[in-house]
Amino acid sequence: MGVYKKVKGDGARNIFPHQVIKNLLTVRVVKLRCNDKYYLVRTELNGKAYLGFRAAGIAVPPRVLELGKNVVGTSEITGEKCPNIGKF
Repeated sequence: MGVYKKVKGDGARNIFPHQVIKNLLTVRVVKLRCNDKYYLVRTELNGKAYLGFRAAGIAVPPRVLELGKNVVGTSEITGEKCPNIGKF
């Protein structure tokens, strides 16, 4: 079953797949290092972006995901003061 049918078949009236995709494209994720631990922090979901995750059959990812201490590879944001991670 296509994404269009899944979104429309979910009881989402007046929602078009291009709107869902446009909303999904606004989601951003950044890797953050705080006290030698790494986290992935994502932005809020805009509009009907959650329908894209639902149509794909996966859960919406958490706002903050702790990765642990030994993470290599991508760029990161660091600073002397760490934000209150629990606030997300």
